[in-house]
Amino acid sequence: GVDSNTVPSAIDDELFREGVVPMRRSSRQKKPRDEKARHLESDDDDEDEDEDPLPQDQPQKDPPQPEQGQLQKDPPQPEKQKDDPPIKVYMIGPVSDEMEAMEKMLKRAGIHVEQAEAQRDWHNYFVKKAVEDAENDVPHEERTYAFTGDYGQNIMFPHFGDEQPGSTYYFSQLTMLNFGLVNHAHEYGDGRGPSCHMDAHVYHEGIRKKGANAVASLFMKTLRERGIIKEGRTGGHLVVSFDNCGGQNKNNTMIMILMYLYEMRYFKKITFLFLIAGHTKNACDRLFNSLKADYRTQNLFTVEDLERALAKSDYVTVKPASVEDFFDYDKFLRMFYRKLPQQINQNHVFSCGSMEDAQGCKLGSDFKISLLRSFREADKAAAVIPQKCRKRNWWTTLPERNHANEAKASLKRVDDLKEMCDERDKLTVVKPPGQMWSNFRPLVPLDKKDDILYREPTADEWAVVKKEKKMNKEKKVEVKKMKRETMETEDEVVGDDTRKAKKPRTTDSSVPNAV
Repeated sequence: GVDSNTVPSAIDDELFREGVVPMRRSSRQKKPRDEKARHLESDDDDEDEDEDPLPQDQPQKDPPQPEQGQLQKDPPQPEKQKDDPPIKVYMIGPVSDEMEAMEKMLKRAGIHVEQAEAQRDWHNYFVKKAVEDAENDVPHEERTYAFTGDYGQNIMFPHFGDEQPGSTYYFSQLTMLNFGLVNHAHEYGDGRGPSCHMDAHVYHEGIRKKGANAVASLFMKTLRERGIIKEGRTGGHLVVSFDNCGGQNKNNTMIMILMYLYEMRYFKKITFLFLIAGHTKNACDRLFNSLKADYRTQNLFTVEDLERALAKSDYVTVKPASVEDFFDYDKFLRMFYRKLPQQINQNHVFSCGSMEDAQGCKLGSDFKISLLRSFREADKAAAVIPQKCRKRNWWTTLPERNHANEAKASLKRVDDLKEMCDERDKLTVVKPPGQMWSNFRPLVPLDKKDDILYREPTADEWAVVKKEKKMNKEKKVEVKKMKRETMETEDEVVGDDTRKAKKPRTTDSSVPNAV
């Protein structure tokens, strides 16, 4: 049987016409368009209203049973209560391939919903546990910390929210990015109790674009500045929730950050929880949305203006990020840890250690990471075999350390991680804001023209800007060429020779709306 509440109506109608399933009547189903059917239906209703009930002594006749493949009109169903079991649809004829495909689709949809609910329930459990530990002043060694990280909506800069768009409508603005990390048990110290607080890191695309290194850098910066990482002390359980974006959060770089934090014995147990795609709304989204009402109606020309516009809530701290805040964690961590090939996309829970460990990861020993498809009971029962974290022959990639063998290198591994982490490469500027000087500087107020965003780029920076423009043009030409070839291939396969060539767009200035 299939749950009738979840069967798409379009599939129902198709299968009904083929005689596979009986017709189901519901309040949302349209009446038949056929006049004769509508007339017969209205006559039946009138007869039911005028007909007297049968006497008590007169036996009621059993309704005729339909033959295989015939249609049967369902009797009126009572109003469904919350505790009623789901209505079932039973097959009368043979099961078709379409019906089997539909059942598989419904089964996948049901598993997807169960996984999403399980992930959300465990996320809420960890948040509640972190708040209780903060309220009860649980020591750092036994406390649970719950964080959520996510990017907010991009802000186009400069922002002319108090004016009608003029010539700037056609300019390419600078994109301002904001990464937020919410501590669900932040202690404000003013008597309000532990609650959500977000550190919003704001920077523009000229400093760094979105990516794994950007998320790792700002994530580690927040943990250190907020005192969550304590040198010489091993915390309890760190739980971090992210959405399912592979380019930013769910990738090997962030999983190696988990391994690094555990091996450095910063926490006894670390869990990265990724919410199921389509069910990723979180505290970051709520706090970011609360800031839009203020800045969207203002004119913002500098990062300081944006910081003042965003810093309207006690629950958000805006922190402008600079070039010095971003490091190449990917290059640094790949020297020590192995990747998890074909193990990232399908799994949504990654964890190392347990709260029963006395000091977290043992010094000089290898350790493993546990993977789960989700916190659903069936997925927990079919857990993936724990994967080793250390990279093979990792000590041979550190010739400057002069390690004689792996045993001696393992004893100094944590020291090497600390020293090389301090010496990790910084990420360079990726896109000088050249158009800010040429397009927007004449339009900003006089007191804003000397801001660093509107300075004149150097010759090298202009060369980078021109190179990027050239690459973008070549990429567009290549994309158009691929589309044209695809369309021609489809025409050859289908045999459609009736496609008309599009007229070229005119550039004559005398023609209205010319490009």
